[in-house]
Amino acid sequence: MRKLLPLLALGGMTLAACGDGTAPRGAGNQVQFSRQIGFQDLQRTVVQGATRVEIEFVSATPPLVARELKAKDPQEVGKDEEIRSRITAIMAAADQGTLTLALADLEVGFTAATEFRTESGTQLTLVQFVDRVRAALAANQQPAVKAERTPAATPQAPDDAIFNADELKLDDEAADPTIEINVSADNLDAPGHDICPGIDEGIEVLARCVEIRPGVTKLEAELPNAAGEVEFEAVVKEVAPAPGSCTIGTVTLMDGTVVRIVAGTEIKAESGDDEQLKDLCQVQAALAAQQIVEAEGEGVVESTAPRTIAAIEVEFKVQEQAEDIVGAVEFEATVRSVAPDANSCTLGSVRLVDGTVVRIVAGTELKSGSGDEQQLKDLCAVGDALAAGATVEAKGKGVVESTDPATGARTIIAVEAEFAVKS
Repeated sequence: MRKLLPLLALGGMTLAACGDGTAPRGAGNQVQFSRQIGFQDLQRTVVQGATRVEIEFVSATPPLVARELKAKDPQEVGKDEEIRSRITAIMAAADQGTLTLALADLEVGFTAATEFRTESGTQLTLVQFVDRVRAALAANQQPAVKAERTPAATPQAPDDAIFNADELKLDDEAADPTIEINVSADNLDAPGHDICPGIDEGIEVLARCVEIRPGVTKLEAELPNAAGEVEFEAVVKEVAPAPGSCTIGTVTLMDGTVVRIVAGTEIKAESGDDEQLKDLCQVQAALAAQQIVEAEGEGVVESTAPRTIAAIEVEFKVQEQAEDIVGAVEFEATVRSVAPDANSCTLGSVRLVDGTVVRIVAGTELKSGSGDEQQLKDLCAVGDALAAGATVEAKGKGVVESTDPATGARTIIAVEAEFAVKS
């Protein structure tokens, strides 16, 4: 059952600047980030030197057909290359191993030097990572992963199949198969350079042929003056669609950053573990239903007061699991007082001895726990226990709604909470 939470936001937004930049303008002062191209345009771009391409797929299984192929800004060549997909198998020894991905059975190598991270960014050892993946596979799950590596000085040969990862991160968004990799003219299948039998136009990466099919594949080139991109990822505080539009408007994040969704913004709504929202109207409806909506994407900084980003691309998704929420925090302390809402035992707040206020809302999952201590099912039971002189412990996860500037005390909206009488 879907969990509902109030309108809230997180401060854990990631901003990774590539340099100073302003949003490119086109006719009528409209923001533009990319242009439609043809295959010959792609050829002309690639023959000029190493080119970063981003490939999204119609399906993860062969024959591979690109749903979208974008030639990125030249500055992207120096960024980490990455693959996003689900894991179907893992082989590991003491200090190395290989993942097999759902995306065309691609193989990703890793060693003890690889960085391993959970969905929330917590670092894992190789053994911990392998154990988590094996446990998921044993439960008939295919965990999604984002594999990253530093690009080599020259693009990897088209028929070289191994992607050796510098970092592996378990990532629910990675369910949508994507490859971002540097290519050269050697990677293109074109007249006079037939490297992919049966394909008229295509590209070979990691020993996999990808068809660029007219009428199916969207070919784009990022405009060079879109340099200065930043990445953002945070929970949405509020949204304001433009009058009469669901695809143009603004989204405000926790720290006050405003993300402008403009005519040139690509709103991505693919298939993942979380509910994808296709436009601002759906985001608005989700917020009104007290759901957590996270925005992730990239854009160009337009101004700093307030910080305003014109989004190049953005994805909105409803988050249901605390561990998947950027910036989620844990709390655990003795309860000082409890204040249930009128006529409710499941809505209200508790104040902890350290001054933290934990709000229990419609979407909070009240967990019963499985320890030896007496579990309390709701806020009324917490109140009864406190009135009887018992010591009650609260623990759980949530998002920081606000911080008192004078005392530093936080208000946390609980995604999950557990109350127990301490023995």
